[in-house]
Amino acid sequence: MKNLLAVLILNFVLISPVKSADSTETPALRQILNMGEDQRMKELVQLLYNRYFFSSAYDASLSLATDSLRAYNIEDADALAYFAESLILRRKENFNEAEKLLFKAIDLTQKSKNTYLLTSLYTTLAFAQTGNGDALGALHSYRLARAEAEKLKDKPRLVSIDLGLADIYRTLQLYNHALFYLDEVNKVCSTNDAYDQRMRFLVCKTKGDVFFMMRNRDSVNSYYNQALKLNRESYNAERDVLRLKYYTLMLAGQYEQAIPVIKKALKPTVKYFRHIDRLNLAKSYFKTGNHELALSVIEQVVADSAHAYAFIKIYSYTLLGDIAMSKNRFEEALRYRTLALNESEKNIRNMAKVSDLT
Repeated sequence: MKNLLAVLILNFVLISPVKSADSTETPALRQILNMGEDQRMKELVQLLYNRYFFSSAYDASLSLATDSLRAYNIEDADALAYFAESLILRRKENFNEAEKLLFKAIDLTQKSKNTYLLTSLYTTLAFAQTGNGDALGALHSYRLARAEAEKLKDKPRLVSIDLGLADIYRTLQLYNHALFYLDEVNKVCSTNDAYDQRMRFLVCKTKGDVFFMMRNRDSVNSYYNQALKLNRESYNAERDVLRLKYYTLMLAGQYEQAIPVIKKALKPTVKYFRHIDRLNLAKSYFKTGNHELALSVIEQVVADSAHAYAFIKIYSYTLLGDIAMSKNRFEEALRYRTLALNESEKNIRNMAKVSDLT
């Protein structure tokens, strides 16, 4: 598990019988086209994810694949074509264009009233909006997805959506809301089967994230220990466990020891949580007196924060202000603290909108 969002996506698509690498081959497409309508849509959604989000090998053949859907008179073929193209754009982090295509697909699917596809589209839209830093939009899309998933009584989809909602509320710093949805996941994932155990690991990991932001050292330590017990090699969760470990060190004031752990958790090819890891690395440098290193890291965060959530920007500007103050650059410090205040005010207005939506 590279990160929570990746697991949500995997959990979202890997719930049908066809799970092998062969599912991306042409014979599998022919096999899918001969299935009953409901099962066919499930397999097509998974096939499109495999081909166009998890791989780039099929990008050049997109038009051929979508023409095939139309040629076989597949229901919602046009919506599926928009969906497939949006997956390529999401993989390339062109979130704005991906959203436009998903809205088109949703508009078509609302007319055909295919509940499974509509759930898929709303959830995928929430993923794209999360990547774009649009917390309010993602929250709304997750709620629409949940309403459709409840009609299907589909546990894995409902769990994925609740984990997504918890993650959005965490980034909005609405911690009680985040914990509520995590507890909802625990309620329905209480057995010892492999799926439930993995979801409980995700809950522990995410609760650790939440309680770190709340500066609750005892709770972070508790969920770190629980995550260690629940973790399995197959989860590929090394970064998640390392993050929980450095949380415990930072909350204990052991910033020198936290620095190498944070560096190990940082992987240049994995972007989810990168802002948070860098921010905590910069803070740890600052706390150990390495102000120049702190400045170098935090400037990377600010430069790469176009789609970051408000709390990342607030903490970044606050730390830049602290660094400026340590150098007696008072005007510079005031400018950064003003930027932090402006972001805080925007965040308060956004949270009010979320409260109205909730």
